[in-house]
Amino acid sequence: MRSDGSKKVGQPRLVVRNLNFAPADPHGVKLDGVTFDLAAGEILGLAGVAGNGQDELFAVLSGESLVDTPEAIKIDGKDVGRMSITDRRRLGAAFVPE
Repeated sequence: MRSDGSKKVGQPRLVVRNLNFAPADPHGVKLDGVTFDLAAGEILGLAGVAGNGQDELFAVLSGESLVDTPEAIKIDGKDVGRMSITDRRRLGAAFVPE
């Protein structure tokens, strides 16, 4: 804790920049320009109505689905948008699906 009561977080470990994804499933949800940083010590939770893109976002973050631009997803500064689930886990990625 900092003296002002805020929690100190580390450097960004997961960086997502202008992430675009068009799923093959005609009922899937297109991701358009998703951008966020997730620092060491932070947890990202997604909530929403089913069918709003949570499944597609999880698939591209985990490596279940690959994106066209490897640099759209970075783990510890390494471009991982075209890496497999296993390779991302080796870099320290961990996921807790629904």
